Amino acid sequence: MVRFRWRGERSSPPSADEGTRRYMREFCEPQDVRPWPSGNGVPAVPGSSRQTHAGPSGPNPDRLGRHRCCPDVGLTLFGSPALSVVLANFPHACKRVFVSGGAGFIGSHLVASLLKDVGIERVVIFDNFSSGQLSYLKDTANDSRVEVIKADLKELSAVTSAMAGCDTVFHLAANPDIAKAVTQPEIDFWEGTYLTQNVLEAMRANGVRKIIYTSGSGVYGENPAVAFAEDYGPCIPISTYGASKLACEGLIASYCHMFELVGRAFRFANVVGPRQTHGVGFDFVRRLKADPTRLRILGDGTQKKSYIHVEDVLAAIRLADERATSIYDVFNVATDDYITVAEIADLAVKVSGLTPGETKYEFTGGDRGWKGDVPVVRFDCSKIKALGWKAKRTSAEAVTDAIKAMLKEINDA
Repeated sequence: MVRFRWRGERSSPPSADEGTRRYMREFCEPQDVRPWPSGNGVPAVPGSSRQTHAGPSGPNPDRLGRHRCCPDVGLTLFGSPALSVVLANFPHACKRVFVSGGAGFIGSHLVASLLKDVGIERVVIFDNFSSGQLSYLKDTANDSRVEVIKADLKELSAVTSAMAGCDTVFHLAANPDIAKAVTQPEIDFWEGTYLTQNVLEAMRANGVRKIIYTSGSGVYGENPAVAFAEDYGPCIPISTYGASKLACEGLIASYCHMFELVGRAFRFANVVGPRQTHGVGFDFVRRLKADPTRLRILGDGTQKKSYIHVEDVLAAIRLADERATSIYDVFNVATDDYITVAEIADLAVKVSGLTPGETKYEFTGGDRGWKGDVPVVRFDCSKIKALGWKAKRTSAEAVTDAIKAMLKEINDA
């Protein structure tokens, strides 16, 4: 059963100063803490009256839900809540996770993937349900490890309270409709950059050390002659969406270096799959359902990009999280091939069971779908491939499977 906790039901969240003291108590109090020995013999914490007790599978979390299995820790205070903590190893494994946007398209798939791991003890889904749906969580609703909180990331106190006791944040919440900024230019700041700042502050207050962030190719800007690698620059976004994603990456990188977090940012191609809430395939399926004789297509149809299935995206996230070792890192995640909008229209017609040639394509004209759209995007994914990842589906296969799933969702509704 999904447990809803509406914002305001918890006691007041810790302040930044309280978060600093908590971090010191939980991770930095004794400088001679050693990793747990094998077996269930768990020592008392030096310099503390509190004891930690081991269960059948090792040490249980303390009252804050954290394991005290940490390597040597050094602490430097600078007269503020900021900490300079240097750990011998990076925190790869996650047990208690906070997922912003966890009821959305990618977020709901991520939650289901996480819950397949028996090592996961708790999943906090934090979503305002502006685009996410409770129905997306139906496969995870009966898991006792899941907690769903309906609240807004703009409310820092609610975020800080909900995040208490977590060790990892998956930050997915953002404006899902890139073209919306044409009429609402401020949306990507308030639904992107501002939210990320609040997430990072909540992490700092709670002593949460790791963040996984879903960025996008919009950070690079427009340069069709180049296959973008992660070190490409200068990055000059041409949309507020891309600008917000780049700003969020900068905030996360700075917090990683100033406050000793560990961060991973993933610059995805166009992600497709079941439960899509936007995108060209999403639009085509619904337009053809409404009128199979005609199909409105933004631009001239020559826009050419990579489309990656959500399952390949999740595999990339988990692999990079396990194998990357730097404090902060960025990874491109895309297929090796590209597909045009006109070709996606052909796939939508075919998968919808319509006769090719009988649906009239109505192009709006121009080389892009909207202001801020990058018509041609190419990726260099050598970096994440070096870790052992490769997309299992081509762009055409990913789009085809996504359209089939969306048609089923429409028919089942």
